[in-house]
Amino acid sequence: MAKPPGDVESLNKSALVGAAVEGLRQKGASPDEVAAVERVLASLPTTPERVELGCVVDVQEADGRRARYLVLPAGEGLVVGKMVSAALVTTPAAAVGKALLGRVVGERVEIMGKKGPRALQITALG
Repeated sequence: MAKPPGDVESLNKSALVGAAVEGLRQKGASPDEVAAVERVLASLPTTPERVELGCVVDVQEADGRRARYLVLPAGEGLVVGKMVSAALVTTPAAAVGKALLGRVVGERVEIMGKKGPRALQITALG
């Protein structure tokens, strides 16, 4: 499977997580939430084998649509980055984050969406 433009290996994860910290501050997040994300920033995984906090995860849906998630302890729903490198923040408390944690490239996960179940295949991890 071809890598999407702006593949995860070329992303600046520190910049994405830093943008999430700033987004949380702007939304008035609690100091504990901001501190939790800052801790992830201080210990970003470099070459993760499984999805963990701080990972950028590219997925493909059954219909071919692609999405990029940044797994953080807080900030669900924030969009960080620009254009092809943009990522949607998900957390372990959210359905997508919960389904992705601990998974590896090539695995399929199923989540319950607003219109029923959605299957996502992990295509890249960084």
